[in-house]
Amino acid sequence: MLNSILLVLATVMLAIVLWRSFALKANNQDDLTDLEETGIKAQLKAVQDKLDQEKSTKDQLLGEKARAEKEYNQLTGDLRSLGRERDTLQKQVAKFQTDEEGQKTAFDQQVVKLDQSRQSLEDEKARIRQEDQDRRKLAEEQRDRLWNDHEGRVIKLLSDLCGMPEYAFALYDKDCLPKEIPSKFKPDTVIEFLGQFIVFDAKASRSDNFQNYIKTQVVATVEKINNHPAIYQNVFFVVPTEGISELSTTRFYEQGYNFFVISPEALAPILAGLKKITTYEFAEQMDPQERENIIGTMAELGYHISFRNAADIVLAQGGVRALEKLDKLEGNLRESIEERIGKIEERQPKTLSPADLKRIIAGGSKGQQKEIIKLVSPKALVGEDAFEAVANTSGGTDGSERP
Repeated sequence: MLNSILLVLATVMLAIVLWRSFALKANNQDDLTDLEETGIKAQLKAVQDKLDQEKSTKDQLLGEKARAEKEYNQLTGDLRSLGRERDTLQKQVAKFQTDEEGQKTAFDQQVVKLDQSRQSLEDEKARIRQEDQDRRKLAEEQRDRLWNDHEGRVIKLLSDLCGMPEYAFALYDKDCLPKEIPSKFKPDTVIEFLGQFIVFDAKASRSDNFQNYIKTQVVATVEKINNHPAIYQNVFFVVPTEGISELSTTRFYEQGYNFFVISPEALAPILAGLKKITTYEFAEQMDPQERENIIGTMAELGYHISFRNAADIVLAQGGVRALEKLDKLEGNLRESIEERIGKIEERQPKTLSPADLKRIIAGGSKGQQKEIIKLVSPKALVGEDAFEAVANTSGGTDGSERP
């Protein structure tokens, strides 16, 4: 477009110059002077220079146009490439957004499940805590009820035992103590024994440290007795059978007095031993130390009975807990175990042979000791009876029996 304009302008100017030249020649050809011809040539040269300048400008513009077109084409290619990248990135963003939404949905679901699981766990913990609290509360109520009635049961048991002909001890409770008892000392019961009084004091406490409670009671009782000659030097604390298992020490010595912690089940054997002492005709003349040895032996017997009773109770409680765990097993597994137990009971019933019990009891302490030795001593696989049987049934080469 620019080239056409320049060409038209040049043509027009050339035409004007030629027209003027011809007009001048026609009107006054003779009057032309060298000066006018020189002016015309100058104008032509100026037009030519202008034309050359315009051509140079044109060439420059054409070069710039080529560069611009090249840049345009490059930018267009870059734009297409960027468009493709944009489309790819948009797809990736859309995919990321979809994945993020899916992950967020899954995360929200996991959070809900976690909250539900946490709530279920808290509910289960609360249920277990409540069951434990209820179980402890029930056990404490049973223990409180048992221990609250302990004193009355001990007094009644001693009263019943002392009223039996085989014991026949004079019993005094805290409401009618003999005048020989110090006024500051109020034991639950005392029995008269060879001119003195043996103390049987019921002890029970809700303290968490039952051992410390007993130690405190020993010291307090000695202070109340205050070496009074009417009080026998062996004192018995009667505690509930369940309390024996909580004590690591059941025998104490304080300021010349022996204290024995026993269960109610030990009262009858102790009274029987004391009664045996009183039946001796020479009891009054018996050496005090010998009599003390007998009393100590009876106390040891009572302690052993109490300890054995407590051990049986603890073992029984352990067995009950084991059976409770068995009841909590899965149904099929529990049924299989119970079925196997039933078969064992049918094949090997657990019974105590009356004949064996009678034989062992009749053997006394020596016979029982022999039975214990049989359990711990090695035993030959073939007994002497077998050798005798072989000897009796086998003969020599002459047909006679071997000796």
